[in-house]
Amino acid sequence: MNNTPGPVLAAAMAAMPTSELVALADTDERALWRPGTANSKTGNVASLYIGRTKEESRATCEGCPLLPTKRCYAQFGTPNLGASSMRKRYAEKGREAGGYSFANLAATLTPDTWLRDAQLGDSGRLDRVAIRAAHTVARRLGKGVIAYTHAWREVAERGDEDLWCASTGSLEEADEALAAGFRRATTVLPWDAYGNGRTFKTPGGTPGIICPNLYLEHVKGEKLSCSDCGMCDPQSKGAAVIGFPDHGNSGRGKARSLARKMGDTAPRWLRSLAGKLGTAAPKATPGPSKARATATAALENLRSLLG
Repeated sequence: MNNTPGPVLAAAMAAMPTSELVALADTDERALWRPGTANSKTGNVASLYIGRTKEESRATCEGCPLLPTKRCYAQFGTPNLGASSMRKRYAEKGREAGGYSFANLAATLTPDTWLRDAQLGDSGRLDRVAIRAAHTVARRLGKGVIAYTHAWREVAERGDEDLWCASTGSLEEADEALAAGFRRATTVLPWDAYGNGRTFKTPGGTPGIICPNLYLEHVKGEKLSCSDCGMCDPQSKGAAVIGFPDHGNSGRGKARSLARKMGDTAPRWLRSLAGKLGTAAPKATPGPSKARATATAALENLRSLLG
């Protein structure tokens, strides 16, 4: 089955009972599944963490240019710290008792729950049957799948490009991934990309959009969670390329330096990146319903620009 073309495998799984798919999803024990949890940035998302050990997790990311430079936020930041306690619990209690089986996650899925693939590690390197089964269940019982893979060339070779957004390192690579069959690609933009507006184009002429969550936060001062947006679901509507301006330490340092030079003339996005907002009296915060309506309207406006 691991040699079956992706579209054929997808059609076969579409006809399978959910219980059988759940069993298939649990055949790759490197996958640690966690039920939905809400935070202000992501919203209600169930999550995949890859790796029963740190080494097992990083092995799935082999070849990513961020790994050897230790600039990967997931492998060297907060997600890895959270995974450390999960691995300890896994070692003590095992997969089922620890609560890391896909069956445990599937039981909590609702039409409002997204699956985030992955918070840590690259599922493009997991067993393709197991991960496709998990995605099929998440789409059947939940809201959708927000998914990325750096191993997009390998994924395209076996015909599974419908499962992920291709996570690329440049606009040129984004064009390459789209030509390889991916519906959507993500890429890193320069830290100051906000100053050029919300949209851009790849060298091949494909329209792209800055991540709506980041753009609204830094440029408009508005909030939009991943679960409200959903554009990083490779099967959702939206731009073919999504750009994430570099928000690492280097970019923030440059933002602070430029903001100091510009003083009061610095645009909002620059002051936001530099951490220099909040000195003025805060404006009244709209209630939850109004805030969501505002964010949703802003997202629709972003999408309408790209058709």
